[in-house]
Amino acid sequence: MIMRILGFLIALLVILFVAYWILSGGLSRGIKFGSHLDNPFSIFTSTTTGGEIRLPGQPSSPIDTIDISGVDTLSEDNGAPSTQDQLNALQNQYDELSAEAKDPRNFGNPSPYKNQVTFGLQDVQESSPAAEYLTLQASFANTAPISLAGWSLQSAVTGVRVPIPQAATQFVSGVLNNVGSVALTPGSTAYVVSGPSPVGVSFRENKCTGYLAELQTFVPQLNTTCTLASDDLSLNAQNISQYGDACLDYAKSLPQCHFPGLDQKPAGISDACANFLLNRFSYNGCVYAHKNDSDFYQPNWRVYLGSGVQLWRDTHDVVRLLDNQGRTVDVLTY
Repeated sequence: MIMRILGFLIALLVILFVAYWILSGGLSRGIKFGSHLDNPFSIFTSTTTGGEIRLPGQPSSPIDTIDISGVDTLSEDNGAPSTQDQLNALQNQYDELSAEAKDPRNFGNPSPYKNQVTFGLQDVQESSPAAEYLTLQASFANTAPISLAGWSLQSAVTGVRVPIPQAATQFVSGVLNNVGSVALTPGSTAYVVSGPSPVGVSFRENKCTGYLAELQTFVPQLNTTCTLASDDLSLNAQNISQYGDACLDYAKSLPQCHFPGLDQKPAGISDACANFLLNRFSYNGCVYAHKNDSDFYQPNWRVYLGSGVQLWRDTHDVVRLLDNQGRTVDVLTY
């Protein structure tokens, strides 16, 4: 009896479920779904035409998984730093070196000659080594000459280091000169030119060096204050008798540091006068006549490093003056 009742209830539930499904549109949804399914078994084959099957969470396209927003590209095709990167690195290096040079705590190993010899004026933006120069100034407070033997100049940026060469204290043109260490007297200046010497050697200036400027170019220019003609051909009876009035008048008209051999011989000048003028009013003639004068030597030196290329950078550089022990005497930053 109980089994019959249970069977009746189950049959009734099935009938009610089917009736509800039909009334709620289940039949029409089934037909519509079937019309869009090309092959019910295509999902089990490799020739599906019904659409793409994706696992849960799988992106619709492989390219969606690629994220290049955080990828850095190289500055150059070959992986080398770009020119701008190199310039920035050099600028940063210069800034660091400049700050280091200006900071007394980071001056390096200071020389006992610090403040006794310092950098002065310079022209380091010339493309020609013959025109590129630095100046070294000896303090007026010094009590004795300072020898630059074994001293050198070094760029802290490029690493270029060049020794300060020897020089001729008494330079004579056209001969092999004796050279020695440059010695800066109190208040004296050394013009240190990167290129070779116009006269073949570094030298100390004297009261006759202005004659050299007529035949060679010097940077910076030489002082053209030489001895006066009246000092070498004074107006007296002996000279009037030996050379003549025209000779004395012509000599008096000559500019200082002028070599008359470059001029045409004036009319009325005797051979004795012409020979005297050529021998006396020249660099060597001036040196021989005045080398024993108390004011013959001048405080300045012309020092030539003999380089065929620029030694110091056009834009920014940090140049150190080093003594014979490699200790820092002074630092030039620009």
